[in-house]
Parts: sequence; C-alpha cells; structure tokens
Amino acid sequence: MTVFWFLTGIRSQVEGSLSSSLQTVLETTEKAVQTWVNAEEQGITLLARNDDLRLNVEKQLRIGRDVQRLRASEPLKRIRNLLDPAMKIYRFPGFAIIAPDGVQIAAFLDDAIGATDIVDHDPDLIARVMAGTANFGLPYFSPLFLDPSTRKPYPLMTFTAPIRNQAGDVIAALAFRADPRLDFTKTTQLAAVTKNGETYAFDRHGRLLTESPFDDELQRAGILPSDAVSILNVEIRDPGGNTVKGYHSDTPRDQQPLTRMAQSAVEGHAGIDIHGYRDYRGVPVIGAWSWDNQLNLGLATEVDSSEAFEPYRHFRNLLLFVLLVTLGVSTLLLLILRHRDRLLASNETYRQAMSAREDSMAIVAHDLKNPLNTMLLRTHIMLQRVADGGGAEGAGITHNLEVLQGTVRHMKQLIGDLTDATKIHAGRLHLERQECTLQQALEPAIESMRLLSREKGVEFDARVPPDILRLSADQPRITQVLDNLLGNSLKFTPPGGKITLQVAILEKEARVSVADTGPGISHRALKRIFEPYWQEQKTSGMGLGLFIAKTIIEGHGGRIWVESDLGRGTTFCFTLPSIGKQA
Repeated sequence: MTVFWFLTGIRSQVEGSLSSSLQTVLETTEKAVQTWVNAEEQGITLLARNDDLRLNVEKQLRIGRDVQRLRASEPLKRIRNLLDPAMKIYRFPGFAIIAPDGVQIAAFLDDAIGATDIVDHDPDLIARVMAGTANFGLPYFSPLFLDPSTRKPYPLMTFTAPIRNQAGDVIAALAFRADPRLDFTKTTQLAAVTKNGETYAFDRHGRLLTESPFDDELQRAGILPSDAVSILNVEIRDPGGNTVKGYHSDTPRDQQPLTRMAQSAVEGHAGIDIHGYRDYRGVPVIGAWSWDNQLNLGLATEVDSSEAFEPYRHFRNLLLFVLLVTLGVSTLLLLILRHRDRLLASNETYRQAMSAREDSMAIVAHDLKNPLNTMLLRTHIMLQRVADGGGAEGAGITHNLEVLQGTVRHMKQLIGDLTDATKIHAGRLHLERQECTLQQALEPAIESMRLLSREKGVEFDARVPPDILRLSADQPRITQVLDNLLGNSLKFTPPGGKITLQVAILEKEARVSVADTGPGISHRALKRIFEPYWQEQKTSGMGLGLFIAKTIIEGHGGRIWVESDLGRGTTFCFTLPSIGKQA
C-alpha cells in the first residue's frame, strides 16, 4: 500500500512538472508571436509614412484602373525601388498597394496589378485600414504565387498599414506578403517541452497555420497529399486511432471531429490536458492551448504522452519488479530510497530539459532581431534622406549612421551565431533543403564581399564557372557559410592583399575554396579551429562561425577543411553534393 501511495505521489510530481512546462512553453510562444507581429506592423507602418512612397502612390492612383498603364508607369518603378530594401530585410515575397476599392494598383509582380486577391481573402480589410489601423492577416492561398516545384499556390499571410496624404486622410493601403513557412513557423517552434514536441498555430476552422514537423507521417497516413504543404491543408481532427501505427478510419477526414484541444480552443477557451487526448495524427498526447482573439488564431503545444511519462514508467516498472523480487528483504527500504533519489534527480534533469527556460536564449535572441531589423531599416531610410540633402553636415551624419548600421549588423550576426549554436547543441538546427543552383547560393555572399573588399582596399577575385550546377540545399545556410569564410578572410587580410574565391565543378560534387594572403594559421590552432567558442586570438566575434559552418556543410553531406602555413595565407575549402547540371 505504501508503495502505491509512493508511486501516486511521484506521478503527481511528474504531472505537475509537465503541466508547468507546457504552460511556460505556451506563454513563451504567445509572447514571441505577439512580439513578432507587433514588430512587423511597426516596420510596415513606418514604411507607409515615407513621403516619397506617398507621392508616388498618389500619382499611381490618378492613373485610374487601366492595368497596362499601371504596369508601365514611372511611379510603379519608383515604388518598387523604395520597397525593395524592406523586402530583402524581411524576406517578403511580394507587396501590394491597395486602393480604397480593393484593387491592387501597384505590386511586386505585374500579374498582381489589377488583382483583388488580398481583399477577396479578407473582405473587411479595407474598412480596418481606412480606419487607420495596421493589420495582420492569416495565411491563405493566392493564385498569383506558385511553388516552382509543384506549380501549386503556396500559403501567404499579409501585414497591412494605411498610407495617408498630407492632410492625414487614408488614401490607400500598403500590404506586404509574408511566407508563413519562415519566421511565423520558426517563432512558434522556438520553445518545446521535449525534442519531439510540437507547438503550432491554427485558425477558427481548425486548420494548421504553421508547418508540421510530421509531414512524412501525414503523407503515409493519407492525411496530406505528397505534393502539398501542411499549412491550410491539414485540419486538427481526431481520426479515432493512431495513424502512425497503421490505423485507418473509414470516416472521411472532413467528417471527423476536431480534437478535444481544437474544439475547446476554437470556442475561445484555454486549457491544459495532462491526462491525454489524440492529436491530428491520432497519437495520444498531452498539451496546453489558448485562443488569441486579437490575432484570431489558436496556439497549442503538445508532446507524445508516452515520451512525456517515459521516465516515470521506467521507474514504476523497476520499483514493482524490485518489490516482487525482494519482498520482505531488509534492504527493501534502502533500495526504494535509492531509486527514489535517482528518480527525483532524473525527473529534475528531465524537467529542466523540457522547461522553456532552456529556450530563453533563443527567445531573447529572436526578440532582439526584430528591433535590430527596424533599426537597420530606419538607418537605411535616414541615409537615403541625408544623401538627398548633401552638404558637409550631411557627410558627418552619414558617417555616424554608417557606423550605427555596421554595429547593428554586427549585433545581428552575433545573435544569429548564438541562436544557431544553441539550436545545434539542442539538436534543433533543421536544414530546409530545396532544389537550387550553386550560383544562387553563392551570389549574395559574393556581391556583399565585392563592396566590403573595395572599402578595405583588398583585391577580391571570384572565379565561378558558367555551368549551372543544381543542388538540394538550404540556400540561405550555404550563403551563410560563404559569408563567414569570406568575412574571416577579409578580417585577417591587410589592405593591398588579395582574396580568391574559386569554384570547381567535379563529377558528383562542387568544391568551393576561399584563399587569402593573410598571416596564416599556426598548426596548433588548425586542430581546434572548428571547435565552438575557440579563438586563437581574441576578436570581435564569439568563435562560433566556423563551428556553425562545419555543422551546416556536414548536414548537407559535404566536407569542410582548412589549409594554412604561418606567413603564407590560408585556404578554406568545402564541398557540396550535386544533383546534376541544368540543361
């Protein structure tokens, strides 16, 4: 009887710890999503107040609704030039200027001019914008934006802000289209109760608004088509059994009930269920959820019940075995106490591993990136205005702004490196591999280096063959690796020196090398150069760049190495497997 009382107490402790962890993760995710949305709305509102943008929007409005004239107008060209930096900073796939009647009179894509897809998705949008408020729009499928691999529409979400004339009246709306598979999904996945836990967003109909980490399982179960994304295509319905273990329901998917969690959330309730329910795969899970009336979406964090209670079950089974075998033995109490201490220590470690406090570094880093992006955008706008004004005083202001801009970029790099290192140590650095060309992955870093090397007085020679080599790669991550290697070479190459980037196309892979005429690296340092936080001599970084680069390249199935002698410069090389040349 005492043993069962003891197990009940331990079970209660584990449930309390899990409940606390689920609530912490949920609250952390809610705050992160709200912070991200507010930062995006503030940045877009700032852009909408730009005088040059306002003047060109007024000119575009006066053209009327002739689509051909709208597409060929000079104001459209100037609007695109004004908004291009923001699209690159925020990684927006498109923008639109929406007239009061809902027609898009300017856009990133010519096909979007004259269209009404944004207002068709959200008919009340214009009324809210004309009332002077910025708006966050939930994901939807636009027929104007197709996935290049499937030729099917992919999900988009919108951020919209009013454009006012000099009198303060709203004359149009500035709308940016965002890809929910990027920052929105990543924001919800910053914290998790366990490594295989899931935190996601969903709409009033119970449809996923963020990517699921279980696409492969959903496709095998027939819940998700093989050429579709989970966003908006997967509804949070209970199939009645565990589809991961082969269960198949005879009830059509659209007739299955919402999961217990989803049903409660769409009715506006928040809750925690530590006893278990089936998720949209039919897997028994525990979870916590809430509904955000302001954003009109629900958030849930869930973890597989068997995974959550695995330490407890191991201890329970062990304790019962010991009880049956050693009943009446004088050492029973000692064994129970020893295993109890082991359980409590294991449970504490497990609780800490599950706790969202381990994700605080990633949350803080993410929250810092949004104001840093805003600072970069503001300095860019101020530099444009100073450049238009000119004069000696303007030159001084330009210098200070450029110093500020450089400092903010450096802070973003440090935060990015720290976030990546945290994900690597936690086993959460995921590579989003898609088909791309080697040139697409390398070109952003090459263009950036051309400017930076010219400023320092270092010769930069990029030798990239014209052959179009296709890769299956996470393009931004490959750009990040080359940025790091070129940046290191520029840091240690003195003015008058030379940096050479060379690409060799081999039979089944590409080899990229970065050689410089810097001071070189000692043999002692070469053995440790890819270790995290290690630096031979203290610099402005944290010693994480090469560690992250090695992880990324090896994650692609490639190799990375360094060759150097003191006084003779350094050469970094890496390889990437190819999937053939483009015809």
